Amino acid sequence: MATERILLVLGNSVSQAPPEAAEPVFPYPDLLQERLKSAGWRVEQRSASGATVEEIERTARAALPQLCPSAVVIQLGIVDCAPRPLRPLERNLLGHVRPSALRNWFVALIHEHRAAIIGRRRLIQRMEIAPFREHFRRLVDQCLAVASKVSILPIFPATESILARNPRLAAEIGKYNEAMRTDPRAVALDAEDVFGGVSIEALCAAPESVHLNQRGHDLIARRLECWLLKATPTIEAE
Repeated sequence: MATERILLVLGNSVSQAPPEAAEPVFPYPDLLQERLKSAGWRVEQRSASGATVEEIERTARAALPQLCPSAVVIQLGIVDCAPRPLRPLERNLLGHVRPSALRNWFVALIHEHRAAIIGRRRLIQRMEIAPFREHFRRLVDQCLAVASKVSILPIFPATESILARNPRLAAEIGKYNEAMRTDPRAVALDAEDVFGGVSIEALCAAPESVHLNQRGHDLIARRLECWLLKATPTIEAE
């Protein structure tokens, strides 16, 4: 009997079912489990909502020796790169504002003027590009020390609604994606590889969401299945 092979998925909420979807969504790790089990694969999902590259690196450090996967999918970056209106200390102070009605007024005001605040301030991110690149390099090193194949999903483009609130995001997504494409040992996909000609507007669970609907997860599962089984992917058009 053939030995079962493990595919480990390391990511954030983009790898999970979107909480804001109107109908249930089966995320791509679940779809891959169904599609690959006849080929002797088991999919282990180790994604966490809001996870940064640093947190995913810690998850990998614990999961890799335990699971000994044959292949790893890495999906991350949007949490790290997205420009924010407030620094961590400022967010913490805002959380302590009382009464709650006053705090909610400040939050609504920040939300209303989010684009202008981000545009006028020095770039504020969860993790800047230099430490991100170093954490990501270590993460890939850890994965390749155990697995024979590693695939890197890109940070997917943002919808027009998101870009209207966060005008600096598109440029940062490009920079962080480029940082994840520098290691030739891993297969770094881009949005065109995964989605073909389908627009991101048609693939997100909601206009102001980075989470994907069922069609988006279907396309990711199809592309990763082809990668694992060395098949030729078909590109879906809009």
